[in-house]
Amino acid sequence: MKRIVLGVLGVSFAVGCGAVHPGEMTSAGEPGPMGEPGPMGEPGPTGAIGAEGPVGTSCWDLNMNRMCDSSEDVDHSGACDAADCLGPPGSAGPAGPAGPAGSQGPTGLQGSPGLQGATGPSGPAGAAGPQGATGPSGPTGAMGPQGATGATGAAGARGATGAIGATGPAGATGATGAIGPAGDTGAIGPTGPAGATGATGAIGPAGATGATGAVGPQGATGPRGPVGFANCTWHNGTGGQVSCPAGKHALSGSCKSLPVFGSANQASVLASMPTDESGSSPSDGQPVTAAFGWSCIFSSPVPGQQFTTALCCNID
Repeated sequence: MKRIVLGVLGVSFAVGCGAVHPGEMTSAGEPGPMGEPGPMGEPGPTGAIGAEGPVGTSCWDLNMNRMCDSSEDVDHSGACDAADCLGPPGSAGPAGPAGPAGSQGPTGLQGSPGLQGATGPSGPAGAAGPQGATGPSGPTGAMGPQGATGATGAAGARGATGAIGATGPAGATGATGAIGPAGDTGAIGPTGPAGATGATGAIGPAGATGATGAVGPQGATGPRGPVGFANCTWHNGTGGQVSCPAGKHALSGSCKSLPVFGSANQASVLASMPTDESGSSPSDGQPVTAAFGWSCIFSSPVPGQQFTTALCCNID
C-alpha cells in the first residue's frame, strides 16, 4: 500500500510543476521530509499451503544415516529417542528489552508436537498442611497364624544348697540271744531211684572157623554191561585231519582256525566230524568203535593256521 500511495503522490507532483518540460534534464531536488505513516492496511488473504517438505532426520541422528548408532544413544537406554537430543543446559542470557506488542496475526497451522523439555528442578517443599481429622476405626483384622515356637531360654542359676539337718539320736543296741538246744536226729530217707545202665562189655573172642560148605551150582550169565572208556588221551594235528593211536577210537573232536598274521581275515569251519579207517565219516547206525580219527573241513586252507583235535579212548 505504501508504494501505491507514493506513486500517486509522484504523479500529482509531476502534474503540478508546469515549468518542467518533457525531455529536459534537470537536477534532482532535495528529498522532502518523511511523511506520516499511513494507516494499517487490511490483512491480506491467507496463502495456499505449501507442498510437503522432505522427511527430516531425527534430532538424535547426528550423521543422518537414519540408524541408531551407539554414539548417538546418549542416555544409554538401548534405543535412540528424543531423550538423546537434549544437550547440556546453557547459561541464562540477559533479559532483552521488551519489544512493542505486534498486531494479532492470522491463526497459523497446527504445528507438530515439540520435543519433551528437560525436567525442571524440584521446587521448595510446601508448608505442612493442618492435621487432618482422625478417621473411623477400621474393622478388626482376622487372627494371624500361630507364630513359631521361640527358642528355649537359658537355664536358670542353680539354687543355694540347703542347710544339713540335725543328726537323729542313735538307737540302743539289743541284747545277744542265747543259743538254742540241738535238735533230734531225723529218720532215714526213702531209697533213691535206680542208677543208669552200665557201658556194654568188651566183645568176646571169635569162635572156631566152621567147615567149608559144598560148592553151589553155576549161576546164569548176567546181561552185558555198558561200554566202558579207558585211557582217554587228546591228540592234536595241523591241517584238517588227525588219527587216533592203534587200538583207540575217536569219541569227540574240535576244529580251530587262526587269522593270518597281519590280517583280520581267517578261514571258517564248515564241518567237524569223526572218520573211519578210510578217512570218511562213519555211516548212520555204526557203533562208536567205527571212528578212528577226527576230520575238519575249512572254507580255505591256510597252512600252519588250522588245527584239529581228537579225544581218543580204549573202548571195552
